[in-house]
Amino acid sequence: MPKKSSSQSEIEQRRAAQLEEINKVFEILSSELREIRETKTKKRQLLDSVSLGLYEEVDKLSKKAPAEPVTTLVLSQVNDVIRETKQLAEDDSYIQRLNEFVAAGDNPEHRDVVVVLRQIRQGLQRLEQNLKASISELSSKRAEARLIYTALTIFAEGESDIGKEDFEEYDLQLPANWSVAGEYGEYYFNFEKLDRLDLTTHFLGAE
Repeated sequence: MPKKSSSQSEIEQRRAAQLEEINKVFEILSSELREIRETKTKKRQLLDSVSLGLYEEVDKLSKKAPAEPVTTLVLSQVNDVIRETKQLAEDDSYIQRLNEFVAAGDNPEHRDVVVVLRQIRQGLQRLEQNLKASISELSSKRAEARLIYTALTIFAEGESDIGKEDFEEYDLQLPANWSVAGEYGEYYFNFEKLDRLDLTTHFLGAE
């Protein structure tokens, strides 16, 4: 068996390190995606439903008696919605400005509670759009990470020139931004581009 050159060994070591790094990146992206889909999105949907019920009920009462105070039960439920929405919408400065009503003395009037609940509803709508955007971005990044992981896995199996047909075996397409043309018009995975990237920074940003 011919002895490997030092350059071949260096390349293999680099690819092995890249494979380990992209695997960690893929797991982090997958975890963040699950967190948004299974936790934040479900919480937002629940808060949307609860806040809508409260808003409709208090709005009816406000139209009849706007200056009347809300009941202690309603006040407690509204404060729960305010607190939980603030926890979920951490990046929404308008939501963060809202404060829970102080349960001391006279309860707030119907009309004031309606205004706050309307702001909560609008904040939850903004949050829905932000979560959808985050899911789209993370899904795109994870797909790219999977492509790189697949290329490095195929390389580890002994294939250095990895073309479109190699990815098709994994139900993947080699996109133009990750391909480089060969001598005869065929396209291969662009390892030179990969070597220029800091994978963790590229996918997860600066720590």
